[in-house]
Amino acid sequence: MDGRVVPLKKPFGKAGQPGAGFAGTPRHNEAEGALIGFLKKPWWVGPLIAGVSYNHYSNSKPPEPTAASGYEIVRNRGTLPRNGKVVLVATCPAGKRVISGGYSTPSPADTTDFSTPEGNNAWKVSFKSNGGSGNASVYAVCVNAS
Repeated sequence: MDGRVVPLKKPFGKAGQPGAGFAGTPRHNEAEGALIGFLKKPWWVGPLIAGVSYNHYSNSKPPEPTAASGYEIVRNRGTLPRNGKVVLVATCPAGKRVISGGYSTPSPADTTDFSTPEGNNAWKVSFKSNGGSGNASVYAVCVNAS
């Protein structure tokens, strides 16, 4: 080495134009340049553009859901024997239908095999004791059938 600085690669093309670079480096076409430029944008630009380009607003509203009338909760309770099973049903009064239901176990260790509607007017739960015993309860959420 004699202390001279020798450039390793010589530039070609006009600076600032697509494809300008150094000898020995691959040239990028305009599409690749656009992709690289897009990837350099902040992360929020894509979602912002996607949100602006889609019309989320409309003058027409979807129809409002009709209110359920005659809302009522019906409960039923039974005894869950130690290491045993019991099936309980909460039945809606005549003229009402079940829309939901649930249960309460005597202890956190106790489980259920199923909790499901029974027909269109009751809620049924099968309880299983895992060592505990006590009162298990089931409830049905009922509304007017019409």
